[in-house]
Amino acid sequence: MSLHQRSLTGVILASWLAFVTLGCTVTPSQAPLAEEEDIEAQVLQTALIRNRARLEPKGGVVVPLNAEYDVAAAAGIRGQIEAVIRGMWFGLEFDYANVETTDPITRGSTQQEQLSADTENLMEYFDRYQLLLTWDYEIDTGSGPFYPTFRFGLGLGGVMVAPQEAPGNTLLDFDDFFTVVVQPRVGFRFPFHENVGAFFQANLNWSPEGQLSGDNGLTRENVDIGDKVEFSAIEIWGGLSFEW
Repeated sequence: MSLHQRSLTGVILASWLAFVTLGCTVTPSQAPLAEEEDIEAQVLQTALIRNRARLEPKGGVVVPLNAEYDVAAAAGIRGQIEAVIRGMWFGLEFDYANVETTDPITRGSTQQEQLSADTENLMEYFDRYQLLLTWDYEIDTGSGPFYPTFRFGLGLGGVMVAPQEAPGNTLLDFDDFFTVVVQPRVGFRFPFHENVGAFFQANLNWSPEGQLSGDNGLTRENVDIGDKVEFSAIEIWGGLSFEW
């Protein structure tokens, strides 16, 4: 082998040894780095859930889908906790509304008029009490403190309707009526302090049509009153949000 060939062979061997040495040096250092990054990501993910709680008193308006009822004022309160992942809230909500009838029968109505009147016209108003289990998910629209948070969710629960007889209804006494309610909703929360914000929400309050019953003043029997009644409504809410 010539001197030139030996020199070329030496360069190749030296280069191969340098490459192997570099590989052995880099590979072990990258593995701990990747492990550290995974640990940091897990710690960061855990830190995102701060077990926050929230209390939201609210007021709003109820727009019945049944044209026999007037638009009404409403009030409520909701308590929630953040769980599972950041931005997911579970809670309990209580709402109240007093809804008046647009055309209740007046005093002096005959028995025939009372028996033939629509179910809605036999009541002057009804009180509505509802209790919901709630789920909401929030999406930040920006990183600053004053950027609103978009929220959407669902409420499931029960509602009690307590009708009050119209002035002209002297024949039929309504029983309280119980049914289920499903409430899809969307809204925005506007934080103006670390622990305080305002929110606005719109939702559909859906319940199946219900058959009311009550006591007949003539026969003293408990009877079905008229046809089924629609109690679903669109609601618009606003209120304060206290978070800690």
